[in-house]
Amino acid sequence: MKNSIRMVTALLITFVFCASLVSCGKSPATTLPTTTIPASISPTIIAGDFFTQIAAEPEKYNGQAVSFTGFYFSGFEITVVCESLEPQEGWQGNYTPGGIEIWATGSFPESVVSKLYVQPNNPTGYPAYYGKVEITGVFEYGGKYGHMDAYHYLLNITEVKLVDWKPGDK
Repeated sequence: MKNSIRMVTALLITFVFCASLVSCGKSPATTLPTTTIPASISPTIIAGDFFTQIAAEPEKYNGQAVSFTGFYFSGFEITVVCESLEPQEGWQGNYTPGGIEIWATGSFPESVVSKLYVQPNNPTGYPAYYGKVEITGVFEYGGKYGHMDAYHYLLNITEVKLVDWKPGDK
């Protein structure tokens, strides 16, 4: 009887582990829920450095539709729009988010995802996707967002366009 219980327990643990690996392996396009901005709201186009502006006055943009340029990075347990991409220490040729990071949810079409750079070798063992983007969405501040509530900002993406950029450029 004890062996049967152990076997069933081991099978359940294996099933849960395998199911979690399958869900983690989804592309960024399939893991982001869809959000829309009502047609009556036109986004504020942010001139200059949006990241500096939200660091100084995040409440000014809370609940507002905004458009700005930044870097998209999506990998294991992370999907952010960030201020910069920095070389990843100990992993030559890899990048990691730098500066201010905004947890990202919302629409991210496969036509854009397919053109992002892919970083296949990561410390996590999962690929990461990244690129420079012009992005529109609703900005949120005042809560805890993302994986383990580690982020102070959230962007519900509604539109995204790739910007001509290659790794190594600023």
